[in-house]
Amino acid sequence: MKVRLPISLGAKASSPLAPQPSKRKWLFGANAVILTIAVIAIVVLVNIILHQHPYRIDVTRTKEYSLSEQTKSILANLDQEVKLTAFLISGESRLTQDLIEEYRLASPKVQVEIVDPIANPDKAREYNITSAGTVVFESGNKTEVVKSSDMYDYSSTSYYDYYQTPDFIGEQAFTSAIVKVTSRTTQKIYFTSGHKELSLSSDLTEVRDRLSNEGYEVAELALAIKGEVPDDTSLLFIAGPTRDLTEAEVNAIDDYLRRGGRLIACIDSPISQEEQLVNVAALLERWGIELHEDLVIDPERFMIPEVAWVVPNLGHHAITNPLRNASLPVVLPYSRSLNTLSRAGDHLNISTLLTTSRSAWGETNLQAGSNISADDNDFQGPLTLGVVVTASIESSDEAEDMSTETGETRIVAIGDSSFMSNSYLGLGNLDLILNAVNWAVGAETLVSIRPKTIDLETLYMTNDQFRSVFYSTVVVIPALVLISGIAIYLRGDICNEAKE
Repeated sequence: MKVRLPISLGAKASSPLAPQPSKRKWLFGANAVILTIAVIAIVVLVNIILHQHPYRIDVTRTKEYSLSEQTKSILANLDQEVKLTAFLISGESRLTQDLIEEYRLASPKVQVEIVDPIANPDKAREYNITSAGTVVFESGNKTEVVKSSDMYDYSSTSYYDYYQTPDFIGEQAFTSAIVKVTSRTTQKIYFTSGHKELSLSSDLTEVRDRLSNEGYEVAELALAIKGEVPDDTSLLFIAGPTRDLTEAEVNAIDDYLRRGGRLIACIDSPISQEEQLVNVAALLERWGIELHEDLVIDPERFMIPEVAWVVPNLGHHAITNPLRNASLPVVLPYSRSLNTLSRAGDHLNISTLLTTSRSAWGETNLQAGSNISADDNDFQGPLTLGVVVTASIESSDEAEDMSTETGETRIVAIGDSSFMSNSYLGLGNLDLILNAVNWAVGAETLVSIRPKTIDLETLYMTNDQFRSVFYSTVVVIPALVLISGIAIYLRGDICNEAKE
């Protein structure tokens, strides 16, 4: 017997295996909770990894959140802790706070404490802080104080330009303070005087200040009066004499060099001199360097407007490699050329530092009003404009008394001195001379590209420019968006009517 069960076509039989509505909602909710927990866990894990291994990208045009190569090198070579105590009011001094964070992240040796002098006046009194924005550097028993005013360069501002802002030089101030509190000895640099050289008090004030910031003591030396190079000399500098040194002075310098001394000689073209530097030339010849009596012209590598403002090729050396890597050119205005002498002896190791192109020549006809053109009497390119000389010395009591870090004589000779004067310190000129100093005294860790200056630029617009920006951003662009929206709306209505 067959039994037919009535089946309603309007109803759907539910399977006992199908999930019930309440159970389905529970599964969806559980999945959402699990997914949320997983996302939170991933975010927390990523933050932990980034905290332990921070990775930052500086996308600013001036790289204001990136430390210079020199600062990185100094921080990487720290062998003692440096405590940095910053007295900053909460919410102020943003540039200083960002810079402090860069130093903290760059080295585990840098310990940072931020103190609000208003909330914690006792701490401020302990450090004798009289103004907010002051940062104190401590290492061992040495202390350096960097005030807020030390972090800005006001020399670039004009009294008549109310809107011009000073440049931020906080990194220069901070790195200088770290060098000073961590240096175990102070190296002394003497600049010869008495021969109308470039003066520390006028022509070389920028170089003088930067050398002081890197921990050097800088002074002038009247060798004709002193009679000898002082024993505490780490480096002797001859910067563009226009009158010759005496034989006694030259002999004193030569004696200093033979005891492992260090010398930088920047000798200008004869057009800048009152007399031929016979004794200076004789001194350098003893160390394998010949001075040419010429003016270098390079029609292929020069800076406008003067063909005598030579932009030399940079050799492969510790002094110039940082400039090569950073693509920083050097300009030597009115330089003479040099030559290396093989007859000087095998004990000398001479390397080329700066050279011209093949198109250059050394003009020897320097009479006023003469026509400057290459001829057979001139020195033909490529010419040498800068060399370095090293010579090992035998150990002796005299050599051990010298204030140098390696047992060898080091000489840097460049056929120009004006490149290091205040008027020509742009591009890579400042880094070139400071690198030469640091290499000469044996402080290779300081050979690099210096901290940059952050220019706090202000945008200036004329009335026409302001109106153009205003109408384009406030009127034109919103109007275009509105018109586009209306056009899309109307087109949709037309399409709907067509379908109906």
